[in-house]
Amino acid sequence: GDNASFITVNEVTMSFSQPGFFLVSVDACSGKVNRKYFSAKMDSKMEEYLRSGMPRPSIVLMGTRGQPEGLADLAAHLVSFSLAKAADLMNKESLAMWGLLGGSSSPPWVSLQAGQGDDVLGLQERYLPLALESYGCPPPAPQTRKDLELLRKATGLDNVPT
Repeated sequence: GDNASFITVNEVTMSFSQPGFFLVSVDACSGKVNRKYFSAKMDSKMEEYLRSGMPRPSIVLMGTRGQPEGLADLAAHLVSFSLAKAADLMNKESLAMWGLLGGSSSPPWVSLQAGQGDDVLGLQERYLPLALESYGCPPPAPQTRKDLELLRKATGLDNVPT
């Protein structure tokens, strides 16, 4: 039978049924999906999208279905997603990628899986941390401790540490 192709982010599943490339960009600071993009083949529109269609910093998730045209041509564009070098995608038929667009360093979870022939990628799952300063996200606001705030109010002391 026909296997489902999908990308899931925060329990929201985005399916794709046509052969081609499916990309989902997720705000690396908030975890919200900010763009979804589908292309049946690697063409000038997809090149433009890969170059400038996603905000920074974004976690970029990509999967393929079928044997999309131009898969080997995609390799040079993947370096911008924190992959160490251009992947060898010659003779590959399927792809799954987890990348970061716009971080100061390459996180350890960045990866690319490629298959050919009977080498089916199957279900791929990753936990990707959000809001890291190395992604270019602002540092989290300091948390106010409610217990110390109540102690300060109850005692009238301003020298209770925060």
